[in-house]
Amino acid sequence: MRLRRAVAGAGALVVGGFVIAAATAGAAQTQTLIVPPDHQSYVSASAVDPYGDYTTSPGTVQPDPTSIHVSMNGGKEQTRSYIHYALDYLPTGAVASKLTATFQLTDKASAPATAIFNLYNVKPEQAIVQACALTKQVSEAEPTPAYDCAHGSAIAKPNADFTLWTIELRALVEYWAAHGNTGAVLVPIASTSSDTWAVSFLTSASSSRATFTVPTVKNPVPTNQPTQGSTGNTDSGGSTGSTGGGTSGGAPLSGGTATAPGSIGSAPSVAPQPGAAPSTANQTSPASDNSRTWWPWILLGSIMLAGAAVGVAQRDKLIPLVQRIGPPSIVALRAHPRAYTVAGVALSWGLLFTGYSIVVQPQRHDNQQNAANGSSVPGVGAGGQTTGPGATTGAAAAGAGSAGGNGASGTNGSGGSGTNGGDPSLNEFSGPGVWRTISGVQVFFPAKGGPPVAKLYSGKDDTIGITSNKVNLCAHAATTYGPAFNIEASDLNVYWQWRNAHGGVYGRQVNATYKNDDYKPDKAVQAAQSCKDDKTFVLLGGIGFDQIPAVRQWAEQNHELYLHHIAVGAGSEGKRYSFTSLPTVEDMGKFFAQLAISKFRGKKLGILYRQSPNWEPAVKVFRTMVKNAGMQIVGDYAVQKDQANYTQELAQLNGKADVVLAWENALASVEMIKQAQGLRYHPTWLLFPFNLQTNTLRETADDQELYGVAAWNAYDPGYYGGGFSSYAKEIKEFEAMYRTYDPGADLSGPGGDLLFLNWEGQKSIDGMLQICGAQCTRNKIAGIMLAGYRGGAKPACPVDFSRGDHHHGGYLVNVFHAGRDPNGRINFMPIQRCTSQVG
Repeated sequence: MRLRRAVAGAGALVVGGFVIAAATAGAAQTQTLIVPPDHQSYVSASAVDPYGDYTTSPGTVQPDPTSIHVSMNGGKEQTRSYIHYALDYLPTGAVASKLTATFQLTDKASAPATAIFNLYNVKPEQAIVQACALTKQVSEAEPTPAYDCAHGSAIAKPNADFTLWTIELRALVEYWAAHGNTGAVLVPIASTSSDTWAVSFLTSASSSRATFTVPTVKNPVPTNQPTQGSTGNTDSGGSTGSTGGGTSGGAPLSGGTATAPGSIGSAPSVAPQPGAAPSTANQTSPASDNSRTWWPWILLGSIMLAGAAVGVAQRDKLIPLVQRIGPPSIVALRAHPRAYTVAGVALSWGLLFTGYSIVVQPQRHDNQQNAANGSSVPGVGAGGQTTGPGATTGAAAAGAGSAGGNGASGTNGSGGSGTNGGDPSLNEFSGPGVWRTISGVQVFFPAKGGPPVAKLYSGKDDTIGITSNKVNLCAHAATTYGPAFNIEASDLNVYWQWRNAHGGVYGRQVNATYKNDDYKPDKAVQAAQSCKDDKTFVLLGGIGFDQIPAVRQWAEQNHELYLHHIAVGAGSEGKRYSFTSLPTVEDMGKFFAQLAISKFRGKKLGILYRQSPNWEPAVKVFRTMVKNAGMQIVGDYAVQKDQANYTQELAQLNGKADVVLAWENALASVEMIKQAQGLRYHPTWLLFPFNLQTNTLRETADDQELYGVAAWNAYDPGYYGGGFSSYAKEIKEFEAMYRTYDPGADLSGPGGDLLFLNWEGQKSIDGMLQICGAQCTRNKIAGIMLAGYRGGAKPACPVDFSRGDHHHGGYLVNVFHAGRDPNGRINFMPIQRCTSQVG
């Protein structure tokens, strides 16, 4: 009896021990640890290092020993910086989930010389700094490796006085987990074509805090083993082999947009490791070398326990049992129920745990193989090879686990039929068709019809943000000004509410979100980064001449498909990922000039314009055209953003200018008109027309003529006649949707026309998604526009992407005039619609 109890007790302990071991093996604790940078350096885009010391030794340059630098000069990258973090400080087996880096601006006391400090921290409030993952670690052989913003990037966020900058490197940590700890580059983003700014970060003050988890395992291996190639800690000045130290005229910038010869600068390192193999301490592979496989031991223990229990019960009959090679008798089972119960439970539990473990055990992933399998190559599957667009050799591999895949190999773009495992990107280039190069991008036109396909994305990048039942859209917009227009976030998605209630787009529910860009370029880039982090299918850009150019450059580096509002055309040259269905800023200058010439020839003109490279190109076009038409400009004044007081400029125009172009936003133009009224000055105003202006001026809006040109339609709630009659049906449709889905929205207020503008924009995007089809991808959206898409969704004006560079589809505008409608309301009303020639 005591023996049976001992076996049963031992069995309980063994099974319990295995349960505890299995439970604690996968448990993990979240921890944080300060991780220092073990490499910091900067490079210059020119042969002259602006921060270098040329006096120490003739003919050589010593790089700035105190700081790393990120700067722009005249809209061009001047310096960028490289940084690497010692993630091998983390415990063995640690899985990093986040790395928060902090940088402190270098002060005058820390600068090596006053002359150099004068170049530090120039207009830091204008700086936009992006961190991107490096494809390789910085080394003497590759001091300026290429970088990958598309798969690992983050935007630096400054504090209120711009002295401390923080970067959340979560996306880069994910990149490093898949590719090794390659480090990061800090690159500047331009918001205008004439940007000049600089930020200098004190290397001794740079730090970061890592958040990580460590699975609890038995007998952990000691951590903090030195990385191969490490030279240990060094004092100021670095160690032998420190990247680029004292090198004059070093390697040029690579992997970005600047390619001019440059000089390498190396800041003091904590533990420089030139040429060291990338650290793998933070790899997050589910089946990493540090994990343990428990099910074989649990199964073995269960079998041993079962055997022991049966052995005790049948010890007197064991030999005869073996000799007979027969099953235990029912009598024996009844005689020893506890022993057989223990054996049965142990064996059943062991087999159950084994089966579960085999089913759910994560598979190992080979990153290079995954990249190959996920790639989208014209006319070829994962197992084929290509010798040019559409030409293949070898057999194409099957789709994701399904027979047929992309079909057998073929030539000239032909491929067999088959399934693609549910991923539309796998066979979007298959089948017969024709390739064309449009604006530097290869576009495939399927012979059997369907949307053209641009060769911009491959693999998972092509279908980010879109699944079989959902599509994510995200916009950056100045929602901070929502209260001024009496608009709330809930008012912005009425069209998508209607669409989703009516089956969505090919069964997909549209999820549209808005990120506040605060009407500022740096905040707009942060908002765009946030959209990217949320896995958006298409990034949308709201109204903002200053925001869009900055996001446009960011989108190019990050390979984000970007559909934006009106922006300056200069600087968009060669951009592959940005598109707009609206005219450019320069186009708007032309249309305003046409308005002035057609209606006010013989009148004297005045100009008040925003002094900004993103606004001024329109004024340059306006000046040239009106002067060529023989018109006289009697006053031409630049104003600053948020200037607020314009009385000095208006006093100069009073009594001289009959017509004034107010080239500013709606809020500023309202102040101009009110302040002019205070001077008893009532010229005719040419401006961007919004209901905010007429709503704010109220009855005094009638004291002067107000004309406007816009790429969107006017909206006057409840009025469907006059110039509105051509799109009265769409106005009623708009109002009916808001009565159903957002009855509290203030359509009669200052933001009613903005909601109508937003609504017609969403309707146009819906039309694009419909054309893209059930197997829609980013490549197809881009391909539709590059192929010369013509059309549009009423009431928006038609677009034509076959014009120019195939990235600008807008060429038509509407002309407004403020007047009193039959309901007694003063609002802007259309006097010309969808015209390319105003007047």
